[in-house]
Amino acid sequence: MSVVTSLFIPSLSRRIGMALAAIFATGIAAAFGFFYLDTHGTREAIQARTLQEQARELIRTAQSGGGQFIEARIPVDWKRVYDERDSGYYFTVFDRAGRVVGLSANRTDQGPLPLTDAPPPGEELGRLHFLGPSDTPALTARLPDGGFVVVARTAPRSEAFAESLLEEHSETLWIFAPFGVVAFALITLVIKRTLNPIREASAQAALVGPHDLESRISLERLPIELRPLVSSFNEALDRLTDAYAIEKRITANAAHELRTPLTVLDLRLQRAQLCAGEIDWTSIHDDLARMKRLVSQLLDLARKESRGRRERMPVNLARIAREAVAAILPLAEAHDRLVTVDAREPVRAKGDPDDLRDMVRNLVENALYHGRGTIQVTVAALEQASSDDHPPFALIRVSDEGEHIPEAERDALFERFRKGDPAKRGSGLGLTIVRQVARSHGGDACFAPGINMAVEVSLPRERTNVGNHS
Repeated sequence: MSVVTSLFIPSLSRRIGMALAAIFATGIAAAFGFFYLDTHGTREAIQARTLQEQARELIRTAQSGGGQFIEARIPVDWKRVYDERDSGYYFTVFDRAGRVVGLSANRTDQGPLPLTDAPPPGEELGRLHFLGPSDTPALTARLPDGGFVVVARTAPRSEAFAESLLEEHSETLWIFAPFGVVAFALITLVIKRTLNPIREASAQAALVGPHDLESRISLERLPIELRPLVSSFNEALDRLTDAYAIEKRITANAAHELRTPLTVLDLRLQRAQLCAGEIDWTSIHDDLARMKRLVSQLLDLARKESRGRRERMPVNLARIAREAVAAILPLAEAHDRLVTVDAREPVRAKGDPDDLRDMVRNLVENALYHGRGTIQVTVAALEQASSDDHPPFALIRVSDEGEHIPEAERDALFERFRKGDPAKRGSGLGLTIVRQVARSHGGDACFAPGINMAVEVSLPRERTNVGNHS
């Protein structure tokens, strides 16, 4: 894989590193920006303080002379500055009416300074102003006699002044260099420690396979944000493990149960070869029918166990029972058995119609193969108190005139390939399918007490019965 291609592959460590680096760079840029703005603000503050001292000196001069002839009483040091043409310090005096009454010697050939905003009443000094294209800083001060004096000082170039301040204070900026190195090291360490649990989880996930179905990813050291994802992954592994176990069990059961009929069929065919013209087609057809039924029931049970709970639709259990019995009547007639149905009132529930029909059919077939006499199919709504935790139930009961099953053996007959009489027909899967369908619909199946053979299935039903649409 090329380096260019790898740059476009999503990488959590790269994203975290870039995010932290961007935050750090933003902080550095903000610090430099603040320093730059503060430097320019410092320049204006220094200029304002310089002009204020210059104005106060002229106010003191005016106070000492009663406000007259400021130029004549300026101290020697300041007079030398105001006389020098290129000193950069100037002033202009205005009377109350705003007329020019005096100015510094170095302004005689340049003209007076303009009168800027006067100070507010009660204050001596006005605001800082910048005059002309050269941005000469100037401010106006109030004199004791009510006049004004405007002082100005030629400012150094803004960029040069800011650069001098930057050079003066740039030593403090060098602290960012070692800080940047330390920050980079910390970012690398934080990313590594943050992603270590994810690497460990990846190593644990790599152990999961057919040879180790019980391995799961530990949630102990994972970040909280990743725990829902890993929990869902572990639950998916649990479902796959269950499905894998079901497939293995189905395969083992099929191999075990088909071994005997295949052996018998093989012996019949060998005997037919040895005894030409004496083929027992009836027995061969019975063996093939038994194997076909066994394979069909195994596949049906595997589908019902592996697909889990599907979306349910409203059904009428009474109609489901009548349809299932109608489909099996030819088999009942072949066994010379009578099947009656007591399902006059609609009983509403939610379920899978195909699975429920299979359930009733398996109940009737179980009665045909293992019972005797008339088979009675009853569907009724159980009249009992219900609540949010305990909804009302419907009852599907299939009974015949055979002898009842001993209490100790009843639950075992719902296991795979268990039959009350091994000599009788059937694969021993019918009741297993019945219980699987009942439990997948939130109900259960069991033998009913009494002297006759009877199996009862209870299923949750809808709380409000609607009209009969059967």
